[in-house]
Amino acid sequence: MTRRGLLIVGATLLASVNCERVEVTTVSAARVALQPQITSLAVSDSTRLTAVVLSSDGKTLTGRTIDWAILQPNIASVDSTGMERGKSTGEATIRAVSGDADGTAAITVTAPSISLSPSDIPFSAIQNGAAPGERTVTITNGGSG
Repeated sequence: MTRRGLLIVGATLLASVNCERVEVTTVSAARVALQPQITSLAVSDSTRLTAVVLSSDGKTLTGRTIDWAILQPNIASVDSTGMERGKSTGEATIRAVSGDADGTAAITVTAPSISLSPSDIPFSAIQNGAAPGERTVTITNGGSG
């Protein structure tokens, strides 16, 4: 949508006055393009999205305000600068809005990875007053992440 207005510019130069009629056109935003479109990160990790406001003919519109929102706030969060952070495993949609235009990006939040290198862990125990002999111990993650 294009809005038109009237701006009258006046200038005074050594006792002569000159006025010009200037037409001002405001271009409405047609869409908001987000990059990257798809993000994958682990719980507690963060990354920044960028948003570009575009006109209907694809030209970049500068100086526009962008409001950020996340549609599944239990999965991830996004701040006013586009910084997204994983909160729990799952999929979420991030939305950026500028005026009547918007755009979305998908985020997948995964469990944090834990890497262990194999090693021998000394282990000793007493069973009914006697050492039980050689045993294998398995360590598992009983938590949520």
